[in-house]
Amino acid sequence: MTFRFIMFSPSGSVEHDVTKLILPGLEGDIGVLARHAPEIIALRAGRLKVLGNDFEEYYSVGTGLVKVLPRETTVITEYFKRDGA
Repeated sequence: MTFRFIMFSPSGSVEHDVTKLILPGLEGDIGVLARHAPEIIALRAGRLKVLGNDFEEYYSVGTGLVKVLPRETTVITEYFKRDGA
């Protein structure tokens, strides 16, 4: 099952239908799947992992906020840059 992932920064945005996210939260890494309970997460600078049905991507991210809903997760961060695996 997939859910919508949207990430914004002052320099751009990215959107994907994904199966799992691993976010660098202030209190440790947090996994997010479809139908996750609603939650607001403080994002620390680190590496964000995005998994889809047929892809895997990594992003370096700055601090920010994450809004998790059952069918959509939105990340607002000061910056992000796609990394190699």
